[in-house]
Amino acid sequence: MADEGQKERDKLFRNHKERKQKQKEEEELKQSKENASRDRTIELINTTIIPVLKRLTKEIEAQGYQAEVVEMFEHSNYPLVGFRFTPIMKNTDPIHSLRHINPSKISFMYSGVGTIKVEREINTAQGKEYGGTELEQLEEKVTEKWIEIQLSRFIEAVLKAN
Repeated sequence: MADEGQKERDKLFRNHKERKQKQKEEEELKQSKENASRDRTIELINTTIIPVLKRLTKEIEAQGYQAEVVEMFEHSNYPLVGFRFTPIMKNTDPIHSLRHINPSKISFMYSGVGTIKVEREINTAQGKEYGGTELEQLEEKVTEKWIEIQLSRFIEAVLKAN
């Protein structure tokens, strides 16, 4: 009888070890996919998103407005790049300006396996008007044209709000 009991316990322990090993392998696979996706996002940010934002920053500054690209992904689990836009002319004398407006920003960020999330925060002289997630897009559908459209919509919203 002791042999039957020991065989039953051995079977329980073996099943438990097998289940734990399977869970560990599944978690490692999930983590590997997430790391690969995060790496693809960083690549996409560096090769596509940042160059478009920098080009459009020059365009906006040529119009006399304040704009800047803010790269924030070096040590982040959720890499992102932000773009700040202030709808006041660069050469406006702050002493004579009737109002102060904080820069509005749009961010393109990693949001999980295979997607880029776009968040916007629009500021006015009265404070924050809008903030939150605008949309998510599959990484493979993020193109220069798509980025330009998102930025144009953002700038239009900021200019209308101010």
